[in-house]
Amino acid sequence: MEAVTAQTQATVLLVSEDQSLREQLSDLLEEDGDYVLLCPGTQAGRDACLGLQGYPCALERGVTLVVVDLLMDGVSPATGRLASLVGRYRAGGRAVLALVDDHDRLRVSESLERLGVTVGSRSDPRDTIVQTSRELLAVNA
Repeated sequence: MEAVTAQTQATVLLVSEDQSLREQLSDLLEEDGDYVLLCPGTQAGRDACLGLQGYPCALERGVTLVVVDLLMDGVSPATGRLASLVGRYRAGGRAVLALVDDHDRLRVSESLERLGVTVGSRSDPRDTIVQTSRELLAVNA
């Protein structure tokens, strides 16, 4: 008799103002069998993001992994508001992959890594970002 293994579907929250990035990563993650929730971040205005205002967001519920693009209109990756948002994601026991621009990476990596956040580059090939996501999900399974 063969053993049957069930792949657990992960729920991933993908936060990015960049529609192209959201669509590409969402497609790749869904091909891997994950359920992906899309959030446009501050695309509708900074006040549209509840997390940046310090409030819980309904999209966070039941999420295993958050992939957050820290390039948001008018919000620097070094600000306390983004650190607070990323910290809230981590406090919920979620794995977090923060995507930053290469010129910001050295400046923000240390503080994010202290929060237990994995830092990736927005310029990484999309399949590399997905592979890093897979690794984070495996560790947090």
